[in-house]
Order: sequence, then C-alpha cells, then structure tokens
Amino acid sequence: MGAYREVSRTQLEHALEALESNTGLKEPVAEVQRLLHELQVHQIELEAQNKDLKEAQQQLEESRSRYADLFDFAPVGYCTFDRHGLVLEINITATAMFRIARANAVGKGFTQIVALSDPSAFRAHLNTCFTEEVRVTTEITITPKEQAPIVIQMVSSPVINTNGVVVACRTTLTNISALKSSENILRFLADASEALSSSLEYSHTLATVVRLAVPVLADICFLDILDEDNQLRRLEVAFADEGKRFLVDAIKRAVPELDSKAPEIQVLRSGKARAVSDGPRSLHDSLPPQIAGIARSVLFVPLTARERTLGVLTLIMAESARSYSPRELAVAQDVGRRAAMALDNARLYDTARQAIRGREDILAIVSHDLKEPLNGITLASSTLESWSKVSADAQTNRLLQIVLRSAHRMDRLINELLDCSSIQSGHLSVRKRDCSVQELLSDAQEMFTQLADEDGITLHVEPLPAPMMISCDRERIYQVLSNLIGNGIKFTESGGRVELRVEDRGDEVLFKVSDTGPGIPKDRLPRLFEQFWQAEDSSKKGRGLGLFIAKGIVVAHDGKIWAESRLGDGTTLFVSLPKGTLESSQERRSTRPRAQLDDAIMVVDDDPEIRDLLAGILEQEGSIVTQMPNGRAALEYLRDSGLRPRLILLDLRMPIMDGWQCMSELRNDAEFAAIPVVVVSSAEFAPQAASLGIDFLEKPVRIDRLLETVRRYRVRSSSVS
Repeated sequence: MGAYREVSRTQLEHALEALESNTGLKEPVAEVQRLLHELQVHQIELEAQNKDLKEAQQQLEESRSRYADLFDFAPVGYCTFDRHGLVLEINITATAMFRIARANAVGKGFTQIVALSDPSAFRAHLNTCFTEEVRVTTEITITPKEQAPIVIQMVSSPVINTNGVVVACRTTLTNISALKSSENILRFLADASEALSSSLEYSHTLATVVRLAVPVLADICFLDILDEDNQLRRLEVAFADEGKRFLVDAIKRAVPELDSKAPEIQVLRSGKARAVSDGPRSLHDSLPPQIAGIARSVLFVPLTARERTLGVLTLIMAESARSYSPRELAVAQDVGRRAAMALDNARLYDTARQAIRGREDILAIVSHDLKEPLNGITLASSTLESWSKVSADAQTNRLLQIVLRSAHRMDRLINELLDCSSIQSGHLSVRKRDCSVQELLSDAQEMFTQLADEDGITLHVEPLPAPMMISCDRERIYQVLSNLIGNGIKFTESGGRVELRVEDRGDEVLFKVSDTGPGIPKDRLPRLFEQFWQAEDSSKKGRGLGLFIAKGIVVAHDGKIWAESRLGDGTTLFVSLPKGTLESSQERRSTRPRAQLDDAIMVVDDDPEIRDLLAGILEQEGSIVTQMPNGRAALEYLRDSGLRPRLILLDLRMPIMDGWQCMSELRNDAEFAAIPVVVVSSAEFAPQAASLGIDFLEKPVRIDRLLETVRRYRVRSSSVS
C-alpha cells in the first residue's frame, strides 16, 4: 500500500482504471479478490485526495506569504486598533514611518509609541469609527524620534464580527507631508505675491513676506537690505517659535559689516544663493550667536533685480529638524526674485515721486517768480493801452499790443505747464457752478473772430435755439473751447471754415468744433490727446500740451472728449458735459454799477510795483486804495486806523506774515471777520482757495476780471446795506 504514496496523481488514476476494468475473478477466491480490489481502489482515492489537500495547503502557504509581503511592504502603513487605541497589528511600512520596532508597537497604545501633535484628534477618530460604524478620515501630525514632523492621513474602517459588533478598526496610514508642504508653499507664494503687490511701501511688504515664511520655509527668517546710503540694514526678524521672540532685537542689531566675510556679505557680492546644512558646528560662525547653536540648515538667498543685488534673505531650519532640499532652494530663490522686484519697483516709484515733487516745487517757484514781473508788465501795458487810446499815436498802440500779446502768450505757457503738472498728479481743481452756454459761445466768438479774420478763415458760432446751462468751472471750460477753436484756426488754410455748434443731449450738452483742415490719419487719432504729441508732418507745430490739458479738464468735469477725422475732410472735436440748472432767462451780465468815491479797498502784496499798478487801476474806477506790504502790516493798520475796507485783495506769498496767516487772523477777529477777502496769487494756490470757498484771482491779473470782481463785491455790499 505504501507504494502508492510515492507515485503521482496521474499514476494513481491509471492504476485505479486498471483495477476497475479487471472483472474476470472466480468465487470464493473471487470474493476475497474483490474485497482486496475495492480496498486498493479506496486507498488510491484516499491517496489522490491527500495529494489534493497537500497541494492546496502549499498554495495557501504561498498565498499567505505573498499577502504578508504585500501587507508588510505596502507603500502605505497599515494598523489594526482596538477600541482603546491599542495596536493589534501593524505592518513594516508603518513601523518604518514611526521609526519603531514591530515588537515595541503591537499590544501598546498608539499614543504611547508615537508623538502626536493632537492626541484628542486620534481618540475622536477611533470613537467615530467604533460608535458610528463608518469610514473615518483624519489628518494628524506625528513627530518621529529625532525627525521633522510628518503629516499622516488616517483612514479607518470598522471590523464587524458575525454578531454585528465592531471589534476593531483597520487603518491605512499615508504620509502626505510632501502634498501638504506643496500646498503650504503654493499658499505662501500666493500670500507673498499678494503682500508684495499690495503696496509700494517696501518696508511693510517685505516684513510681511518674512513673517509669512515661518514656519512654511523656515523656523527663523530675517532679511537684510542695502538702503539708499549703501548700508546694510536688517529689516525684519521672524520666529516660528513664539518663545524666541525676545531674541528679535538682538538679532536685528547683529548685522555684519560690509567688509566682513560673513555669508550674507558673500551672497551680496556674488549674487548667488548659498546653502549650509552640516549642523550647528559649521553654522556657528555664519549666524548670530543667539541662534547659531540651534540651527540645522540655512539658506542665504540674494534679492537680485536688474543685475543688482539689493539684499539677502536668510532662512534657517532649527527646532523642526528639517533640512533644505533643492526644492525649497528653488522656492526661496523665487521668493527672493519677487521680493527684489517689489523692492526695486518701490524705490523706482519713490525716485519718480521725488522727481515729480521736485519738478512741481520748481514749477511753483518758477511760475511765481515769472508771474510777478509778468503781472507788472501786463497791468502796466493794459493801463498804458487805455491811456494811449486818447493821446498816443498808432506806432505806440501797435507796440503796446505786441507787449500785451507777448505777455499773454507767456502767461498761457506758464499756466499750461502748471496745468500739466496738476493733471499728472491728479490735483487739478475745478469749481463747478451753473454757467450759461450762450455766454461761453459769445465770449469764444468775441475772442477768436478777429484772429480768424486775419487768417482769412470764417468762424461760425451757431446760436442756441433756447437758453441752456452746464455745471462747470467757467474759466476752465472756456479754456477748453479756446484750445479747440484755436487749433481749428491754426490748422485750417485761408478760405477755410471753423464752426462751433452745441446740441442738447438730455442730461448732457455736446459741443462740436469742426474745421475744414487737412484732417488726421486714423492711426494717429488715438494719440491725439497724449502729452507732447504732435502731428509729425505738420508745419504748424505747437507744444503738444493743449489737447492733453483739455482732456484733463473735461475728465475733471465728469465729461468726455473725443475726435473724428478723415484725411482731406477736416476734423471734428466733441466735448460732452453734464447739464446745469436753468436759471432766470435774464442775462447774467449786469451793466457796470456807478463807482462810489467812498469805495475803500486794501491791496496787500509784497511787490510794490504790483501794489501801485492795482491801486492805479482801482483808483481810476473811483476806489480809495490802501497799500500794505505784508499781512502783519495790514492787520496793524486795520486795528490802528479803524478802517473797514469794502474788500481786501490779498497775496499769499509774503514775508513776515503770509496771506494764509493774515486770513486766519482776520477770521478769528470779530471786528474784521465780515470783511470780504479775494486772494490774488499764482495758480498753484487756486485749489486750496477753492476748497476753502475763497474767491481767487490768478496772477498775472486780467484787468477785466479784476474790475468784474470788485464790482461784484460793491454790488453785494450795497444790497446788504
């Protein structure tokens, strides 16, 4: 029988078939032979079954071995926990993750074998899995022995026995530190970019970036920059560990000298990043002594923009036990480039702002110094012109006209420069009042008819079908229309035509100035309102400021300005402005009131020539004029003499006491507070005067505006009395 155990299953099957086919046996021997035959058959069947069982057992062992390998060496950790958090089973991947031996883990509490950042989160995780019998996912931070913290994603499923009771939970443990690190870095880059672009105050934005860098990129971070005096300054220091904040001031003071061999200085000179990761001993001489002993890995990253290194960002790994990899170095260099660009842009902006401020200061000084003598020239020439109409010859009149035109041209140029500066800085001031459109049209026609006639051009101003008002600064809008009409006349040949029309557009009034000039190419129309832009092929070039200023004025009125043109078919310029309130149809212009001999006016100006000229003009109108050289002299005279003038014409820039202080003294004195004051000064002070509700006459003073202002106050004073 034992011989069958050594044969294969196939051989057993063949032997069984042979025995079953042998039927030629005789009785009684045959009966014995039959029984033996059946025993042989049964034995062979048993042996065959035994063979099957051994093969199945071998396959089971092989499968179990493969399962054990898969379990132990799976790319994620596996654990089985009981209700109390004891480890029932754990694979090699998990033990390697936690840096413990399997024998030291099985049968022990999970919170005993690993350092959890939040043990209560783990307990809540298990409780949910056991009580609610659901799949649970939780992220937990673990700190393996002598290693940097890692973030683990725990996914647990309940193990339910045949009685429907949860007896354990099987948990997968996945190290998602790299994923979380990538998320944190992307969030840091987004936050840093937002901070760097939020303001041009680089001290604030760069300090924000340093604080954002911990703990994402560093446990300690500080930033050194070269200031405007080429001195290294430690701008900001940040710690991930709040307990070390007391070291901030000491580290801020520990700035290396520019002639030293400190790593920051070497990076500043070379413009190349440097990484040191050999532990505290090699870092001892590279860092301030307060932190050299705890640093494990350091990055020194240059802030380079336009091939110039502006500073150094120092990133230090310390208590977290992390080390810098090429990935973190690339991120730090990217942050360094962004910070350098922000710093460079901020400094460029500051330089531009200082240049603009300096230009505005120079323009203000120059305009004031130019306008003072120009004011004298204009007033003197206007006075001589009024006298010469009676006694002077034609040659004298012609020369006076030349002087006046030159003075007006110089005044216009100064005003254009000041207007450009105001528009660029966003400080162009307008004083809106309801204004008659018909008055604007009449003034424009009166101003330009003679000029158009001299050039052989027809100027047509279409009359309004009905009264119309706009809300505007009258002088500013008159300046816009003058510019548009003047341009039309300049670029129209003799025999041509310039037209000014107005249309009612509901809530708006549309001005249209058309000419029959050569037109403007379509590709140049978008640049028409740019500063200093002029048509290259035009022989009648100006300064390229007029349309730029016109646009600035219109925009300040919440209006729109644009142009339409075709070559050879002339140009039309459009200005759309908000409507005003239609007042009485009675003409605003009143007849000149009769001058009163007792009309007292005080002129306060430090320029004696200006005072004399203003006094001469006003005295011809019947006013009694008192002249004062500064604010203090004016106040003392008023207090001593008891004079209460009907009007004070006050300059602002004066020695001893300027116009602002003088006005303050007047307003605070009950005796003088009711005396009207009109400021007579350069255009730069117009916005301030407007904001205070003070009437303003711009130097050089136009005689018609001066007399109109004085008459208005005379009428106002008479009506009150």
